[in-house]
Amino acid sequence: MILIWGMKDVALLSEMAYESMTFCKQGRLITLPDASHWIQHEEADQVNALIAEFTGSP
Repeated sequence: MILIWGMKDVALLSEMAYESMTFCKQGRLITLPDASHWIQHEEADQVNALIAEFTGSP
């Protein structure tokens, strides 16, 4: 599992990301320092690349 988190999210604080990872046996937290709550729109290229890497897609 990967969790991609925008560090400028004011709705879901970054502490929540770290706390969420304690519930994952095999998880990877990826933080994007300049992204907010709308990470998929603000950092689309990077998010898509991370998902492709995780799924093994070209």
